[in-house]
Amino acid sequence: LQAALRRPEGSSIALHALRSDEVGTLIRARLGTNVDPRVLSAIEGRSEGNPLFVSELVRTLESAETAVDVEHVRALVPTAVQGVLMDRVLRSSEPCRELLELGAVLGREFSLRLMRRTAIHDVERALEEALARGILCEHRERRGFFRFGHALIAEILRNGLGPARRLNLHRQLASALEQESDRDAVAAELAEHHMLLARSGAPAEPAIASTTHAAELALRAFAYSEAARHYQRALEAMTLCQAPDPKQQCELLLAEADAL
Repeated sequence: LQAALRRPEGSSIALHALRSDEVGTLIRARLGTNVDPRVLSAIEGRSEGNPLFVSELVRTLESAETAVDVEHVRALVPTAVQGVLMDRVLRSSEPCRELLELGAVLGREFSLRLMRRTAIHDVERALEEALARGILCEHRERRGFFRFGHALIAEILRNGLGPARRLNLHRQLASALEQESDRDAVAAELAEHHMLLARSGAPAEPAIASTTHAAELALRAFAYSEAARHYQRALEAMTLCQAPDPKQQCELLLAEADAL
């Protein structure tokens, strides 16, 4: 395909996402007119209207030996789709791949400011490459933020990370978040990374501090269930300490009870 596009007569055509009714028409043409509306909605959500992804999801469901389950559709990653997406990533430079892996660990979107605080060599060039390949796109509503062109790209990248590599990325992101001037704005995110590191054998004290801070912020915002969840994680982190502080543990238990 790339060789064909390099020829003088070659050209590329950008395909836009299918509308909801178009996705439904395509699915019914393949699976029949009596498709469960929940399945239609799940395929549309999973594919985000990408024609190839819709087609491959339907192809996978056609070959299924059991009844179609909505939750199964929501977790489905067709082999052909995974191959197409990973091919784009694998043809990228090493800094670009590292940028994409860090972004995938964060989720669907991330800020350039945060990435500049990581160990990526020449972040701007790596970002330009990812944009040129169509893997990332600029966020339409948040200036300075970028997002994966499709949620499946981030999901496939995350699933392909080995345990050691995943921990290294979380460590980089935790370090970058700790450099933020507004620590309150990233408190919950920082707590998430510290907890993952603590569960893997890293010192638990940063996890206790960050989850407690996130819980206190949630309380101020009257988000009691979220505060309770953070306190529960702080208590979990306490159990990972070599010498837990009984007084601090008691304070966290009382704070959790108040939040509930």
